[in-house]
Amino acid sequence: MALHRDLRLVNHVVPEDMDGTTVGDLDLPGGVRVVAQADEDAERFAEADTALAKGDHLFFLSETGAIKKLNKLFEQKS
Repeated sequence: MALHRDLRLVNHVVPEDMDGTTVGDLDLPGGVRVVAQADEDAERFAEADTALAKGDHLFFLSETGAIKKLNKLFEQKS
């Protein structure tokens, strides 16, 4: 979803091998920020210490040029 010029909102589902890690553990490409995490019970702003569980939804703000790298990070973790 385009937000403004070069910023996009991107959603990824946490795969099994990221289960038990935190937002701060993610090796995100430049131009990408995690903004929110959602599970079955709630949606919340993401912080570095936000715990991740398989099936959670992560919402990122990403510069257009970084989306392919972000998608690849999650493809490798599937």
